[in-house]
Amino acid sequence: MEQQYELLAAAIIERALLDYRRAKKNILKKYDVLNSEIKISEIQKFLKSKWFSLLSDLNGEKLIDLMEAEEINLNEEETEEPECEMQKVSCAA
Repeated sequence: MEQQYELLAAAIIERALLDYRRAKKNILKKYDVLNSEIKISEIQKFLKSKWFSLLSDLNGEKLIDLMEAEEINLNEEETEEPECEMQKVSCAA
């Protein structure tokens, strides 16, 4: 049962990082900039939160630094729902 909680925690974090990337891409495209900036701020708060530290042993501050340093490819196609570990497990069950 603990593995399911770990997979859920990983999926929550993965979704936050994908949303972060999408928001950064929107800002670069000058599309929905205000909402994208708000989304980034909310995700940064999450990554610095106690809840995040309960979900993961990762350092939220370093994760933010990595996300900010990441180069975003504007030509990269986005999929509506990215494949994650949670989906792999759900499909296999």
